[in-house]
Amino acid sequence: SLAAGGVDYREMYATATTTTPCVASIMTGAYSEHNGVYSLEEARLDPAVPTLAEHLSTAGYETAAFVTGPIVAETDMDRGFDTYEWRDRREELLGEWFDEAAAAVERLDAPFFCYLHLWEIHDPVETPREYDDPAYGEYPYARTFSALDRALADLHDHLPANTVTAIHGDHG
Repeated sequence: SLAAGGVDYREMYATATTTTPCVASIMTGAYSEHNGVYSLEEARLDPAVPTLAEHLSTAGYETAAFVTGPIVAETDMDRGFDTYEWRDRREELLGEWFDEAAAAVERLDAPFFCYLHLWEIHDPVETPREYDDPAYGEYPYARTFSALDRALADLHDHLPANTVTAIHGDHG
């Protein structure tokens, strides 16, 4: 429903095959050669390259990031965020963490920029029982993606009506 009511870009390309360099490029608008992040782990943003969160914070936005996986503060991708909360990979939007995520986005003051990084579609893929049916996809990955799609729509309902939402896959 978000794609149907918005703009759906089908011809986009990731800057790398792993999460950390892709997110660094999204947050800086620069390729790894410029932002300094080349690998999944042990990566660090070049301090001279500003981030989207820094720009928006300077412009008066409340900035928050709720991240998991390799997007740890040691990458310096926390720069510019008023709130930067890393959570364990098992704390998923498809699980008990949903209520915490919904409450967190409801507390943000406008204008705000919130970056939510999810890990549900990584090994081991665990399909919620109510979505473990071929009607939601041929394979467990697709079924879990269907469940995540529903969870994102539900989370979107907790945002103010005039919120711009961008959803992306960073490597496929």
